[in-house]
Amino acid sequence: MEDNYRARREKFFGRFKKEQVLRWMMSFTVTTSVAVTAVVVATTAEPEVSFTNVEVLGNTVYYETLINDPDLTLEEESLVLDVKSGLESFSFPLSLGTSTGTFNIRYFNIDYTLAIKGSQGYGKKTFATYNVISISEPAVKIMDTSYVEDEQALTFTFAIVVFNPDLDLFDIKLFPAFGFSEPGEEGPITELIELPPIDLIEGTNICTLESLPKHASCITLKIAGTKQNEEVILLTESIDLPPTFFTYIHTVAFSMTSLSLAAEVFAPLAFHGSATLNLYQNNELIALCEFAVPYMGADGEYIPPIFDFDNLTENTAYTAQIEVPYLNNIRKKAEVYKSEIYDVYTTPYYTYNIEHILYEYEMVYITLDCVDEGNIISGAYAECFAYDEEGELVPMYITSFERVAGTGGDNNEYECMVFYMEQDIVMINVYLQKAYEYQYENELIYTINI
Repeated sequence: MEDNYRARREKFFGRFKKEQVLRWMMSFTVTTSVAVTAVVVATTAEPEVSFTNVEVLGNTVYYETLINDPDLTLEEESLVLDVKSGLESFSFPLSLGTSTGTFNIRYFNIDYTLAIKGSQGYGKKTFATYNVISISEPAVKIMDTSYVEDEQALTFTFAIVVFNPDLDLFDIKLFPAFGFSEPGEEGPITELIELPPIDLIEGTNICTLESLPKHASCITLKIAGTKQNEEVILLTESIDLPPTFFTYIHTVAFSMTSLSLAAEVFAPLAFHGSATLNLYQNNELIALCEFAVPYMGADGEYIPPIFDFDNLTENTAYTAQIEVPYLNNIRKKAEVYKSEIYDVYTTPYYTYNIEHILYEYEMVYITLDCVDEGNIISGAYAECFAYDEEGELVPMYITSFERVAGTGGDNNEYECMVFYMEQDIVMINVYLQKAYEYQYENELIYTINI
């Protein structure tokens, strides 16, 4: 009996211990799973490292590097540019972002390896390499290009380095020219106008080109010298000039609470981009409309787009301006052309009522009553249409309304008679003539079909 009791007791405690161990293992598994998941989420981006420009002139190397490290994985003080050949090696410190510089190498006709190196906390690592070789022969490099502009002209300044070992070349000159783009059957054609040549010497030369037309499309540069009575061309380069824009804003329709504005942008033939027409009230931007440059209508013609601005304030002055973003190839940055500012206006209160009486086989009698607080309405006229021999509706003549009551100001009454039988008139359009703050519009207000 006692033996049976002891056996049952040991079996019970054995099963209990197994359950406890199993529960402990399940708890450990869940905890481990959560920890692994947290590690996977915590990833970092590798830094972006590259040589953006490397050039060799004689025994001088010009370099530009880009190091972008958004997650700050690099130790900035460890960043270096290593230079190594079979005969010499040295290094320069680099920094995050863009770094530029120059250095001299001793030996010609030997391969040099440039390497961008740095540490992410566990030793130096090579991120990018570039191989160069220096050749002992004449060469030139445009080190810097800058310009200033006024209302009519551009003045360019170039820093040009000439490498002429042993003075092998004679009469090294810069041959500049500027060009204008003209439309051609297969695209724009550039006509070049040559400028007087400029003498260059060994070393650094500062060359200035003055009074270049702003609407020129490009500058071309050729640098050449003479060796044994033959021309040796060292460099040819074409520089696209910043685009020149001519803009115009015109009010095509206006009322108490709306404006319709045409926006014209005249751009170089090669330019394709976009522009915005901005509307301001008290120097605050309240609306803008974007359009393509050049702007083409549905029929493929170049036309100025017209934009409607509604829900404006009655009798209020606004300003309008065109902005055109573009890339300045010389300064290598995005810029925005801004037009002059144009004043545009909504009108004071005005309203009108128009009616007509059709006298069969004779005439149409039209009356027009106007309430005009701002003396905006200067008159009205009727344009009469008939069918031609080909069945097309064409205008035949225009007849003006006559003021029969009032002398300007708040209330005026007009009338007009059209004898439609004389030329088989079948349609009459009535236009209201408006003028306000140098804005003019003939507004179509009424159509009569006979």
